[in-house]
Amino acid sequence: HVNDPNIPILVPEYIKDVPYIKEFMEISNLLTHKNLVFVQQRANYYISEAAYFVKAKSIDHELTTKILNSIDQRLFELDPENSNRKIFLTRDKNKIRSIKNIDQILDIVTNHGFEIIDTEKMKLKDQIKLFANTSEVIGVHGAGLTNLIFRNGAPLKLFEIFNKEVTPEFYQRICTQFDYKYYSMIGGASDHNDKQRFELDPEEFEKQLLIFESIQLN
Repeated sequence: HVNDPNIPILVPEYIKDVPYIKEFMEISNLLTHKNLVFVQQRANYYISEAAYFVKAKSIDHELTTKILNSIDQRLFELDPENSNRKIFLTRDKNKIRSIKNIDQILDIVTNHGFEIIDTEKMKLKDQIKLFANTSEVIGVHGAGLTNLIFRNGAPLKLFEIFNKEVTPEFYQRICTQFDYKYYSMIGGASDHNDKQRFELDPEEFEKQLLIFESIQLN
């Protein structure tokens, strides 16, 4: 029934101003035939007939396939000279789950040939092109890792970093769906008064990084 254009789908009005979502709606036809009705938060609406309250489901293979098929396939084209990039996804120090001693970690990953990337400063099209041509990803658990789907099944391995309190399997499941290699490590305890920032032992991190790099893509 959700595909019936006559059935309105209520979504929060604020998402229209989220850059990532705005750009996705411009490049994807996934929502083209949906009857989206943008509603204000904390507002009351009278519905004359019936309503279905749908909880957002976790991303799965069916959904990722729909997303990828809805986007111009030229964005996934591999760069013949640079299709196996190695990137470390950095995060703003003011974000939750950021690494307190990030400068030490950046020195290590740079010495191992990883590019330092902040996806928040990139257009969605550029993020798609980047991840389509990336074979090794290191990053703290966070939304930026969702871009893994844009590798679109080509060989990839992920090294996910957690703090002690947050260890969901969300991106591990994505790796399973696409047959990517997965590796992870848990850092120190976070300071909940400091946006869950946590320490990552540099020596232990480099030890784990060497193990990650030894994992074969194929």
